[in-house]
Amino acid sequence: MRVPDYAFKAEGSSILGRAAIEIRQPEFNPRFVLGLIENVTIQPSPYWMQRRLRLVGMRPINNIVDVTNYAMLEVGEPLHAFDYDVLVQRAGGGPPTIITRTAQPGERLKTLDDVDRELNDFTVLVCDTAGALSIAA
Repeated sequence: MRVPDYAFKAEGSSILGRAAIEIRQPEFNPRFVLGLIENVTIQPSPYWMQRRLRLVGMRPINNIVDVTNYAMLEVGEPLHAFDYDVLVQRAGGGPPTIITRTAQPGERLKTLDDVDRELNDFTVLVCDTAGALSIAA
């Protein structure tokens, strides 16, 4: 086993005032952090990453989704990436708030595999003020 290097130096401008986090049920999701990476071009992942994801049964999508899945496999914690401009639009032009909560009765979510899923009331979600964005785990 190779332990990942967790040393990280945050650089750039603060996201304070540009986005917020709200954890509604800390017993299900005690820690959730938010970061903002700008000036990223969405493109296919390198072949080596696509290959490794396929070997563990995951479907490569693009460099952003794939690196979050790769990091999740490396550290054992889910990682989510969202388009900041889309989040701002969903927030009515203001700073978005990312919310973790359980699904509401009858709530549905279309996942990346294009399947519309009915959610259970114990499913933990990553949402914004406009609704569910992804399943948290």
